[in-house]
Amino acid sequence: MMENLFKHVNIKKENIHVPNGMAENIEKEYEEYEKKIQQAGGIDLQVLGIGRNGHIDFNEPDLKFEAKTHLVELDEDTIKANSRFFNSIEEVPTKAISMGIKTIRRQKHKKNSNFTGNSHRKGASKK
Repeated sequence: MMENLFKHVNIKKENIHVPNGMAENIEKEYEEYEKKIQQAGGIDLQVLGIGRNGHIDFNEPDLKFEAKTHLVELDEDTIKANSRFFNSIEEVPTKAISMGIKTIRRQKHKKNSNFTGNSHRKGASKK
């Protein structure tokens, strides 16, 4: 996110909040992330990705809407789609921390900003 978005826009670093997928204790990381959202009084603006299989912020299509921030096992299609960011498919993470749908839906203004390419829109419309 830092490389592809935040370093190109005018946002103060203290206003950027992304969970650390490399944290030593992943469960503690996503629980703390959820607490930070609550302590801040909620989310004002979210930038979420939509995958070719219709996933929203790595919430693969089979996940329940009650999920809060959690660890997700990525689908094979998601892993393949993200392989373009790595030297080989073996380097692509198979899990990710994702803000759950329940957390996303608690957003204050109920307006998500999704940045996707044409291939994502076509894939999402096929399902």
